[in-house]
Amino acid sequence: MSVWKYIIAGIVVALITGFAIYQLGIDGSPSTKEQFTKYKIEKREGLTSKKPTEWFTISRAYPYRDIPKAEYKAALHIARAVHHASVGLVDFPCSQVGPYNVGGRITAIAAHPDSPDLIYAGAALGGVLKSDDRGQSWEFISDDVPSLSVGDLAVDPDDPDVLYLGTGEANSSGDSYAGTGLYRTTNGGDDWEFLGFANSCHIGRVAIDPSDNTKLFVASMGSLFSTSNDRGVYRSTNGGTNWEQVLFTNDSTGCIDIVINPSNTDIVYASMWQRIRGPEDRRVGGTHSGIYRSIDGGDNWDRLTTGLPSGEDIGRIGLAICPSNPSRLYASVVNHPGDLIDFYRTDNGGDNWSDMLVNPNVGSFSSFGWYFGQIWAHPVDQDIVCFGDVSLWRSYNGGSYWYDISGITHVDHHALYIDPTNPEYMINGNDGGVFITENGGNSWTKCYDLPITQFYAITIDKNTPYRIYGGTQDNSTPGTITGGVDDWETLFYGDGFYVNVDFTNSNTIYAEAQYGYLGKSTDLGNNWDLIFNSNIHGERSNWCTPVVMSHFDNDILFYGAQRVYKTTNAGLSFNAISPDLTGGPGDGSLLFGTITTISQSPLNPDIIWAGTDDSRVWVTEDGGGSWEMVSDDLPDRWCSRVSADVYDETVCYVTFTGYKVDDLMPHIFKTETLGATWSDISGNLEGVPVNDILPDPQRRGWLYIGTDFGMFYSDNNGTTWQGMSPDHPICPVFDIDICSNPFKLISGTHGRSMYEFDLGAVGIDDPDRSRPVSYKLNQNYPNPFNAATTISYELLKPGHVNLSVYDITGRLAATLVDREVSAGEHKLTYDASPLASGTYFLSMRTADGQSSRKMTLVK
Repeated sequence: MSVWKYIIAGIVVALITGFAIYQLGIDGSPSTKEQFTKYKIEKREGLTSKKPTEWFTISRAYPYRDIPKAEYKAALHIARAVHHASVGLVDFPCSQVGPYNVGGRITAIAAHPDSPDLIYAGAALGGVLKSDDRGQSWEFISDDVPSLSVGDLAVDPDDPDVLYLGTGEANSSGDSYAGTGLYRTTNGGDDWEFLGFANSCHIGRVAIDPSDNTKLFVASMGSLFSTSNDRGVYRSTNGGTNWEQVLFTNDSTGCIDIVINPSNTDIVYASMWQRIRGPEDRRVGGTHSGIYRSIDGGDNWDRLTTGLPSGEDIGRIGLAICPSNPSRLYASVVNHPGDLIDFYRTDNGGDNWSDMLVNPNVGSFSSFGWYFGQIWAHPVDQDIVCFGDVSLWRSYNGGSYWYDISGITHVDHHALYIDPTNPEYMINGNDGGVFITENGGNSWTKCYDLPITQFYAITIDKNTPYRIYGGTQDNSTPGTITGGVDDWETLFYGDGFYVNVDFTNSNTIYAEAQYGYLGKSTDLGNNWDLIFNSNIHGERSNWCTPVVMSHFDNDILFYGAQRVYKTTNAGLSFNAISPDLTGGPGDGSLLFGTITTISQSPLNPDIIWAGTDDSRVWVTEDGGGSWEMVSDDLPDRWCSRVSADVYDETVCYVTFTGYKVDDLMPHIFKTETLGATWSDISGNLEGVPVNDILPDPQRRGWLYIGTDFGMFYSDNNGTTWQGMSPDHPICPVFDIDICSNPFKLISGTHGRSMYEFDLGAVGIDDPDRSRPVSYKLNQNYPNPFNAATTISYELLKPGHVNLSVYDITGRLAATLVDREVSAGEHKLTYDASPLASGTYFLSMRTADGQSSRKMTLVK
């Protein structure tokens, strides 16, 4: 049966759920003009919802409102320190496997008029990319910065090699990762220095005075899901050495945009945005949202009101000043919940504003303007202005009539650079990557060599292992049939999630879109039938709904809504095999009370595990006839993965993603008793959120995890963890998969596409042996300590020992031992008085492995 019959039927459900699937081409744009028109019509009628979800933040914040900032930073530093301490130990060969031709969300574009071929692009969760050949090839340049979430980029007007990076994507989507502050490079990305704003979370704009490059303004939005005073406009008059907060309204209002008058740089405009989001109340507007102006370089500010809308529903405002006539400014204003109110224009520097929109009507624009909402003025013609929305719009008559110039580009437009010396040359950043036009938007060329796809879930075709598939954020479900990095094709629709390939027939593929719309193809993804939708059963299903194929029968699949469903006939019918395994739908406005993960034992088909978004873990030993909740002793956090062991049917691994407010918490647990008892195996990765875990199928005791901060492995059942490779970025890994022949692991990152690890390159004579415990690093005493502390360790056999101290960024602070050491107990006193107070990591390396301990110096 055709998928379109189901989609048409599903529109009735979509009116209630705010969801429908639409077909995308390889660029992420609709594959034909007819489909594009159909999508636009559906969207105007409110039948299509492609709003970004809060899934990421809620899954890590639960049961709290927001991710605790201190714990997030501590976990980040621990992960980075372990990565740095692992360098020089066993590294798995690691290479990127694409996709290079799909792309991902670009949040910022920067270039310099004197170097038009030099382009900087900021990815939502991939860091900064640099091209010196007008977008033909790209390289990552910010992987040493402790945040790959990009809010804004700004090139120094005097030097194209000087670039400012404001971290923390400022678009208010739920998967906008918080940043760690403001950074600068003076050599085109070779080195970076931290300039402050550690608590800014999301930086909307970095503005440089065009007449004095030592004068800088930063727009800080603060935390997305909680209030704080680290918001507003900040100014430096000495090149970023010192900063002062020059505009602050309240603890829920940040600054999203800043523009400077190029003719009189004492005149500065700032767009303030009041927004606070949460699981139960999401406000993207408020009375404090508005446009402010300073005429004395930022010392004093006045709110501009004449002709502008006001009220409690004023939301995000984009600002643009016309270089050819700085008295003219444009503003795009959206409301709460995100609809466009109008375009406004002033011709007297902001004293008076007029609403401009004549055609099309506001219903032609998105209903979630908080996701983009930037506006850009033409550098030469004051009547030409562009606006980023689902489509890229352009007005040629001062903001009254608007035309869609998106062409072949992907939807959702966040960034645009217009060359001031050649305005026909424009660089566009959207949810599908970077696109370039040389003729003012009449035609566009997609830039490739951009491996920044945000994967939710991935799979390897075990019959044809060079075929890899995955579900992505806003780029559907792409896959490679040939194994090439740059020939991935879109297979399924909507946002993509879990993919299952029939292990007896590679032509049969199961894929899903958001909230569990499950499709099946029997011709390698060319045609699809929609075979299951939990909504028709009145079930709650997660944004990322788990679907897994049985190890024993290719016709059996398990599907997790609020109950576990099972098909035994390859999707022709599904039946529930469990009761509601959750605690109910919750009190919030989002779908909650859902199953998030399922695993069937590869050793016993009757043992099935399930985990939920409200911390419950269940197991059945009779194929679903009866279920037992086994999570009483586990944390009250979002369960990200249950993974049955490949050696012992009583063993299972469980991972969690949430944080605690008051201290770091373990995120990896193991049971050897079918859930009757659990042990913490987080080891030295305390506090690091874990998204997936898999046991090594050829080496007992070896485990692999994908975390919010990259890939780690343990060769001693989780006692200690090490970074897998310095070639893998410290970015979120949402899903991993292992293939035995060839012996490899694929990591699906949420921002840097996929990486492949050659597991066979790290050999062990006995595949069942775990690493012998030949050494022990004890916790220093006292801890915390003041100036001096005692460090002790033990060796069962003589060997070379490296004992070093790293600071919280992973930099080497001291080397205490680096020599051959005899067997036995050893003790030394470490004088840390030259160091500043803070958290440090003690790392011990031997020929058999590495161990680390956290130390706190308090002066």
